Order: sequence, then structure tokens, then C-alpha cells
Amino acid sequence: DYTDPGSTRIVNNVLDKIRGGDVVSMHLGHPETVTALPVVLAGLHKRGLRAVTASELFPLPGNSTPSRPAQHS
Repeated sequence: DYTDPGSTRIVNNVLDKIRGGDVVSMHLGHPETVTALPVVLAGLHKRGLRAVTASELFPLPGNSTPSRPAQHS
């Protein structure tokens, strides 16, 4: 996304390739990335995936609150 390919291309690139456990880094200083983000998040939700923070994904040693995957019914 840092090359500013446009929001549609960003959405398609992420959602065409994403799989559970993948890490996607998006550069929110780019307006087209900001525009794409809600669509990407909605697409993840439809697939039963969710975004997490880096601290949830990579907890520090001694963190007493481990991250849990979202429960989907």
C-alpha cells in the first residue's frame, strides 16, 4: 500500500491473499490505505477473521492476559 496503488487495489490484494494467521502491515499515513481499511476489515469479518493489535499477536513475556481467538457461532 505504500506505493499508493489505490484503495480498490489494496482491498483486492489483501482479501485475495489473506489466510488465517497471516500478518498484514498497512501504512495508515496513506489516504487510499485509510479508505481501504473499513472494506478490508469487513472482508475479514465475513471470513471469520479479525484484526488484532501487535501486542495481542506477540504478547510480552509475563503478560497475564493472553490473547484468545474470537469465538464465532
